[in-house]
Amino acid sequence: MACSRLGWHGLSIFRRGWLPARVLSTSSLLSADAKAQVSVATSNRTSLSQFLRDKTGVTGAWVLGVGLASVAISKELYVFNHVFVEGVGLGIVVYALARRFGKPISDAMDADITTFKTALYGHRNKEVQSLEQAIQEELDMENVLACRHEVFKIKHENNAMRLETEYRQRLSEMYNAVKKRLDYHVEAEELQKRFEKEQIVNWLESEVRKGVVGKEDESITQCIANLKAIPH
Repeated sequence: MACSRLGWHGLSIFRRGWLPARVLSTSSLLSADAKAQVSVATSNRTSLSQFLRDKTGVTGAWVLGVGLASVAISKELYVFNHVFVEGVGLGIVVYALARRFGKPISDAMDADITTFKTALYGHRNKEVQSLEQAIQEELDMENVLACRHEVFKIKHENNAMRLETEYRQRLSEMYNAVKKRLDYHVEAEELQKRFEKEQIVNWLESEVRKGVVGKEDESITQCIANLKAIPH
């Protein structure tokens, strides 16, 4: 019995002391109840250690452990016999194996665990990445939709400016067309008045010339001078 206890104690040393912590970290594969039990046990050990440290100092826990071991040995609760010697030998062998083969075994277990996790969570990770990408696209779309009011406002202002430009351009074209037509009528009216004045002057000049036929040259000269003095 003592040999079995020492053997299992040596195996526990082999696992806890010489294998990397990440190999023994199987919390991702444990159930919720197992995780809760491990958490409670760890918190209990921490609480007891902290309680003894607060009450007895740093060496209190060590003194308590050594005292309990002394009582167990003195009361023959734990008997030293040939089984104990076999257990010590087994412990040494287990320690030596842990020192010699612990790292290769841990590396192999690391590789197996990595392969297992890759095969187990690879598809899920891809789905998570695709979902995260979809979420990011939705967030970008929400940002774009949040700016749609400003976009609509800018488009409305651009349409208003375009309509105002078109209105002013047509108004300018209409003004130029009306001005050309009015200038044409003004020039036609001035040309008609000038033609009428020339006709009147020519008629008066011819009539005067007819009226003064046979008279002195002085009178003719005076009439011509008076006609020329009339403004056109």
